[in-house]
Amino acid sequence: SHRQKWIDQAQSLNLYIAGASGKKLDVTYRMAWYRGLKTTYYLRALAATSTDEALLRAWVADEQIPSALAGDMDFRWSALIRLAELGLVDDAAIDAFAAHDRTLTGGQKALTAKVIRPTQQAKEWGWTQLEQNTGLSNYDCLAIAVGIFVAPDPDLVRPHIERYFRVLPALAERQGEFASQKVALEAFPVEI
Repeated sequence: SHRQKWIDQAQSLNLYIAGASGKKLDVTYRMAWYRGLKTTYYLRALAATSTDEALLRAWVADEQIPSALAGDMDFRWSALIRLAELGLVDDAAIDAFAAHDRTLTGGQKALTAKVIRPTQQAKEWGWTQLEQNTGLSNYDCLAIAVGIFVAPDPDLVRPHIERYFRVLPALAERQGEFASQKVALEAFPVEI
């Protein structure tokens, strides 16, 4: 909002909110208003917060998508990641969807979808990837970090807090300090 007063028309900024919730979105929009932003638009949070399984599945299938988001693969990924977060898709469904999006971003979204699932196996898989998979890029590690501590029940992820403090220093040695700082911030178990 500070630079907006010198701009004639508009500027655009994408905000990605990990673990989007009604509360986080409310705080974000209130802060935008308070700071003087003129407009906010293209809210994709519905796909990231909906509990309507049928609607989410339709969006993943590229059906019933709002016209402003037609052809938006990120929106469809948001719907699939939300289904994963709700425990409604498995690895096979994630891999099948990823087969239609062979971009680097698609691969990273698939990693997030796999780790965000509310199962002990998904969380263990994510930590194993961060700890042992030396072929992961910095962005791949970040994609895993986004969902590793997301769970409907804190007891599901609480056992992994100690692992966070063990794995992240080793990751810093492998990925570099700058990249690992981003992963550390994204994965930090704030809400547990």
